[in-house]
Amino acid sequence: MFHTQRRIRICIVALCPGLTPISDLIMIMSRIAHEVYLVIPGLPRNILPNLSNVKHLTVPHRVSSGLVSRLMNSIITQFRVLLQVMKISKSVDLYLFSISGETFLLPLLGLKFMRQLTAFMPGGNAIRVSKINNDLLSLLIPSVVYAALELTHRIILYSSHMAKEAVFAKHKNKTIFAHKHFINFTRFMREYDLSERPETVGFIGRLSREKGVLSFVDAIPQVLDIRESVKFLICGDGLLLEEAKMRVAKRGLESSVRFTGWVFRQQIPDLLNSMKLMVQPSLTEGLPNSILEAMACGTPVLATPVGGIPDLIVESETGFFLRSRNPDHIAERICSLLGNTELLENVSNRAMDFVNQGFCFSYVVQSWHNVLAQLGLRNTKSQGAE
Repeated sequence: MFHTQRRIRICIVALCPGLTPISDLIMIMSRIAHEVYLVIPGLPRNILPNLSNVKHLTVPHRVSSGLVSRLMNSIITQFRVLLQVMKISKSVDLYLFSISGETFLLPLLGLKFMRQLTAFMPGGNAIRVSKINNDLLSLLIPSVVYAALELTHRIILYSSHMAKEAVFAKHKNKTIFAHKHFINFTRFMREYDLSERPETVGFIGRLSREKGVLSFVDAIPQVLDIRESVKFLICGDGLLLEEAKMRVAKRGLESSVRFTGWVFRQQIPDLLNSMKLMVQPSLTEGLPNSILEAMACGTPVLATPVGGIPDLIVESETGFFLRSRNPDHIAERICSLLGNTELLENVSNRAMDFVNQGFCFSYVVQSWHNVLAQLGLRNTKSQGAE
């Protein structure tokens, strides 16, 4: 049905919830393909990497909060995306649906009808995220996700642990494993040994329900009851920021907890190097950049074993697991680990070695050359130029 191509041309279809995930994917695709088309509603042209083989096709997109307006805007955006992908159908070998790609059912259906090769790389479990956040569309999202998984020719998952989740398990025969995560090791590096850092425990990420940030906040008083000198650093913005601040203020802990709000990406290495431990009590995940960046900076991570996290963390080797998101358990684990400096140092070193081996740019690019081969696309672009 599909013909092997000598010059690979890829179109990325996604939404743009944040610059880092999209820009990383664009960088990788620009290295493995001769031409890259971007059909990403809401993506500002002025923040794109300056790459000669990347073409941005503008798609207007309106964000709204009401149920009816969200549905209408989604349908309108899908028709706009469908028109764009149809215009370039003779110039594209692979349509890669990435972040929120499950929402583009009309383009997926149209490309299926036109017998175009498609792959879907979900950022995580959209069904779980919608239920956790009590999304107004949570009753519709499962049907949308299942339909997208059926329509796409191949599914690209970050890790084998993600493949075990019920939503993906039935499609194991068309699943490929690859990720779009790489670390800039000239920026993310260990500047200070753990022994030189203050006793600070941090959180970095979106302040939303699926990230478990309120469980972390509720554990703070119990930690301070045992280790009163510990400071807490909560970095990020989101719907739960004010709620988190209110809980801290209600307990009179403002002197021990600092909220940074939204931070620029270039600030993150310094923040990570100021922590002795980072906590990520998520309810669901894909493969979190924040954990990889913490590892690169030598900051031990305490996280829940969800999504692709078990592919990154081996207990007491490259990180630590939370058995639950109960604040009592989180507090107990934090206190126990802060009291074992030798173990933290060992994990810091092993985590740095792990992330340096598997998440450098050249390694990730090579893995995507292998993905193209599995898709039946022989790539003639040099693999040694990364």
